[in-house]
Amino acid sequence: MAIAVRTPEQWSALCEATGHAEWLADPRFRDLSARQAHIQALDALIADWTCSRTSEEVVRALQARGVAATPLLRLDDQVQDDYFFDRDAFLELEHPIIGSMLVPGRAAALDGAYAPPRPAPTLGEHNDYVFGTLLGLSEEARKQLVQDEVLY
Repeated sequence: MAIAVRTPEQWSALCEATGHAEWLADPRFRDLSARQAHIQALDALIADWTCSRTSEEVVRALQARGVAATPLLRLDDQVQDDYFFDRDAFLELEHPIIGSMLVPGRAAALDGAYAPPRPAPTLGEHNDYVFGTLLGLSEEARKQLVQDEVLY
């Protein structure tokens, strides 16, 4: 879980959501600076509260009171969550050799040009362009390099 509490109101809401109003009176947690100084103790208390609940229960309880909270998902959880596909975080591509494959998409949706991912090139796929167009090797020279197994 990731939980963010910055304001006194959010701290109060977290204490209410967890059922631990006594944390409000604890001098170790009187303000943000004190909570940061005693973060290990606070983390242990919050862990005790979260360990008997699902991520969804924790998120629902905290967000309902205005506390920023989200589950931390493993990659195998992310690829099963429509949220990530709706935002193009993962895309399905067709590779000429491997076939259908799932690849990372956009990390964030930003304004401006976006070049969508494409499958990795196959061995030698761009040889004519690189060695012919860019480097100026003749077709004969390229054929000889293929015959000598320098290029594939």
